[in-house]
Amino acid sequence: MLRLKHPRFGLETEFLIVDEAGQPTNSADILLEACKNKRAGAYMHQEVSKCQIELGASPKRTVRRTTKGFLTTLNEIIEVAEDLDLRLLPLGAYPGKMVPKARKKEWYEMQAKMIGVKKWYGVLSRVCGFHFHYRLPKGTFDWNKWKLKRVLRSATARALVNQYNLLIAADPAIMTLTQSSPFYNGHYYCKDTRMALYRDVELEKPEIKGIHHDLSIIASLPRYEHTITDMNHRIDTRKQFWLDALKKSHPSMYKLAKKANPLRFYWGAVRINRAGTFEHRGMDINLISNLIGVSALLKGCLMAVESERLKIVPSEIGIRQPFRMEENKVYVPPFSYLKNHLQIDAIKQGMESSKIQDYCKRFYRFAIGFLDYPHDLALGSIKTMINDGKTVSDEMIKYVKKRGEKLDEEIDQGLCAELALRYAEELKHEIPKLLSHYIALDVGES
Repeated sequence: MLRLKHPRFGLETEFLIVDEAGQPTNSADILLEACKNKRAGAYMHQEVSKCQIELGASPKRTVRRTTKGFLTTLNEIIEVAEDLDLRLLPLGAYPGKMVPKARKKEWYEMQAKMIGVKKWYGVLSRVCGFHFHYRLPKGTFDWNKWKLKRVLRSATARALVNQYNLLIAADPAIMTLTQSSPFYNGHYYCKDTRMALYRDVELEKPEIKGIHHDLSIIASLPRYEHTITDMNHRIDTRKQFWLDALKKSHPSMYKLAKKANPLRFYWGAVRINRAGTFEHRGMDINLISNLIGVSALLKGCLMAVESERLKIVPSEIGIRQPFRMEENKVYVPPFSYLKNHLQIDAIKQGMESSKIQDYCKRFYRFAIGFLDYPHDLALGSIKTMINDGKTVSDEMIKYVKKRGEKLDEEIDQGLCAELALRYAEELKHEIPKLLSHYIALDVGES
């Protein structure tokens, strides 16, 4: 296998903030101020509401190095938060009712006006996700124009397109493995309520229409691509669609959008980020061990696509045997099946769907073969999840049922707070274990 010199992995996480009683609190600015002069301050940012924070990590060549820095920072934030009687919640949505105070930033206002102010802020200020970043193949990103280059070297261009398509095909699996939002606003909806509310999907039972339902062009699960030229065209088309819509309905926002990078006008699961990375942004925030495990699997796959020149092939074979390899071909489901069946089953049923559990197993078996350290602690948590067929969402549902609650009725607010504290504590206690463990997950490390 060719050892790549420049692959880098990065991550972004979003956390809700609760108080020591497990209730949501609009205290993000207090926590940000308290961390301002500490190591953590450089990696913390405001989010849509004052009960959320964003935390990034300095990208490194290996999952282990990136993660160790991230865990050290996160541990510091948790310690500072505890001194302020605050906790970080590693769940995609707060289980109970909450009243977040939104930040009225111009970029947020533009999106909200296009989608509907109450609808956009109502969802985005209450949910939190995890974003995985992986550096684009060397020489494929134009840092002056902030767009993809039309690379003449065919091997590099093919690697970029195949890596992009692999991230799309992996979406139902990694969405399932990180789902942690079965409850929202005091009610049970589905296994991944955050994604049901956010994407362009429409569910009958439960009755949910995602906030981007009528704007698929800027938030739908993206189609597989064939060339960099096609990718650039789609990127430009999305911005032009947004500009045309703004000009008609919100002309005061047109100038803001006109100046913005075209890469900013897509909010779906997989995109090219203006930082020169692939970005998968369709996962719930979760316990860090689960996020590290999924990140290691993704990074191993992406490196293998480039180093072993793997070709991602949508095919009927990929329906029955997803991620099957034949020589350098990797078979994945046709896009229509991925979007209309696997995506919906992952959101509604998660591991309860035999199709989704099999899809997760096959993705795991495919990816684990590219890792030098397949027995790591974080990967162990993913393997256990797949073998048991239980995600964090399933654990939360089991806990609520055990307390005598019925899923078709409103969940007790006190129990929601109890659930929040349970996962906040689990987050706190897993970090020292992960920090002390040699997290050598990625391909290419000696």
